[in-house]
Amino acid sequence: MAPHSRSFDVLIVGGGIMGCALAYHLSKHHGKRVALCERDSPGAGASGKAGGLVSAQCWNDWDTIVVEESRKEYRRLAEETENPFFEASGGVRAVSTEEGEASLGRTLERLRRNKVSAELLRPSELSALYPGANFSGVRTALFTPDDAIVLPTDLTLAYLHLATEAGTAVVGAPKAGSIRRDGDRWRFEADGQEYEGPSLVIAAGAWSKKVLGTMGLTAPLSPYLTRACLLKVGNRRSFPYLHDADMDVYLRTFPGGDVLAGDGTELREVDPDHVESKGDIPFMEHISNFINARFPAWSDAPLGSSWMGVITSTPDRRPWLGPYPGVPGLHVATGFNGFGLMRAGGAMRRLSLAIVKGDTEPLGPCLAERFPPPHSSFPPRSGFTLD
Repeated sequence: MAPHSRSFDVLIVGGGIMGCALAYHLSKHHGKRVALCERDSPGAGASGKAGGLVSAQCWNDWDTIVVEESRKEYRRLAEETENPFFEASGGVRAVSTEEGEASLGRTLERLRRNKVSAELLRPSELSALYPGANFSGVRTALFTPDDAIVLPTDLTLAYLHLATEAGTAVVGAPKAGSIRRDGDRWRFEADGQEYEGPSLVIAAGAWSKKVLGTMGLTAPLSPYLTRACLLKVGNRRSFPYLHDADMDVYLRTFPGGDVLAGDGTELREVDPDHVESKGDIPFMEHISNFINARFPAWSDAPLGSSWMGVITSTPDRRPWLGPYPGVPGLHVATGFNGFGLMRAGGAMRRLSLAIVKGDTEPLGPCLAERFPPPHSSFPPRSGFTLD
């Protein structure tokens, strides 16, 4: 017996922060019937393992505006859902080289041009923000007081809750190889039923390349590993998140008195379904060296837990958004280089407009058409850089 067909306006494959935020905007603000497809629990993949930093210190004007839109939306959603997943912590990026100092100067100009509060700090001023820390060798730091930290899983589930309230249906992932174009509709099977609609969005993060591959399509994506850990420091004092650009480590407060620390990347492509834990010892040594150098009072702090996530690079390290070149009704939302959570609110609002109204201009420099198929493999490039 053929499966019963359920009809929607938009089918979204991927229940992470991108898929849930897009479902929210489409259903809540555009009244669209949305099916959100996820093989595990929503937010259980890379989105739930994100560092949770929301920083305006981005790479160009478009990016700064998108992150600021996202930050304001996250604050509003936290208030609306009465869930304290948002904290306006402020953020600091510290540099120890002349090149880094010049880069922060350019970032400061861009932030001020976009009316974002920011100021350069001397090492002595940093010590006031982080008592007991050692900033010897640091030349300067850029402080953005309105930056924030969020709890990634809670934010993702808040989007999901509001999307389902607006009518979004959560369904199982499509059967492997079952996504197909049928006339002017997309169709796939899942949960013993057939789902169909005129628009399909692949928002599966590091799995997007594999999903598109099952459809006979290529993607300019390279999945790679990133790691983080919790340190049981018993911290009870809130402080701005810190990104040490030269030691390539970020640090933020975490509920329960813990501190979350992470580094950039392991720059080799991986299969997100078959990742290995090897490399954890070098990662922990890296974090230990950072703590010993910058926060010596925490040198003996025990490790609470550690984990890895799989994130996705594009050739230019910028997101890959909008209509898939040459394939009607197909959109993509991936390639955020580990910074998807910073941009999800603003970026998915823009993508919803592209889907509903065909307006792709707000997607700016991240339009998928800049990488026309066919796509070749390439080594991943870290997104955690100053440029």
